[in-house]
Amino acid sequence: MVVRAKKSKRTTSPVPEDPFQPASSTYVRAKDGNPLPTKIEIELAKRAARPSSPSVLPGVRPIPKELSESLRDQLVPGKYYAKSMTQYLGPFDNEPTAEELPSGDTYFILQNMGRFGETGKCIFRHVKQIDVPTREFPPPRPISPSELPGVRSLNDELDPDVKENLVPGQYYAKSMNRYLGPFDSIPSTDVLPSGDSYVILQEMGRLPNGSMIFRRVTQIDR
Repeated sequence: MVVRAKKSKRTTSPVPEDPFQPASSTYVRAKDGNPLPTKIEIELAKRAARPSSPSVLPGVRPIPKELSESLRDQLVPGKYYAKSMTQYLGPFDNEPTAEELPSGDTYFILQNMGRFGETGKCIFRHVKQIDVPTREFPPPRPISPSELPGVRSLNDELDPDVKENLVPGQYYAKSMNRYLGPFDSIPSTDVLPSGDSYVILQEMGRLPNGSMIFRRVTQIDR
């Protein structure tokens, strides 16, 4: 008697000899160095597509329908909790909102309804699911030109004659590390190097010692 082993149906994507050569249409080539998703990431991806049952959460399991019906008269609504794959928040006196929960996660809002007499485990009611997107960082604070190196405020140092002779001129972009210009008009974000905040200054004239007089126009964050 001969037992034939089943052939595995799993196949691997062939590695092209030329890294710029497209893979066969039968396969989808993964990006080099792209790590395999973790179990939690897979669950989060599924829940992002559609609402899931709280039973996907660690330590949570559904109650059989028969047992649930027998406990119905003993259940008393209590405090609220927010549970995700990695966080367990609460108790809350009232149903928590998205503003009260940390960003970048999906939460099941559960309400404590009592405990099992034998085991003492909590019984929860699934209220709803809240997706809290990752919040953007607050915009950089406005920079005063006097904070920039080599720039100081004139206050009331200008003579009336000098003030009358101020003439709007070319523009400059100055940050803590860069001094760019002159520009014939206010520079756009495409002209300025990224990763910095620039105070846009316009030349208005010069002091008797030759120092330039600027007025602050705006701030551009790159």
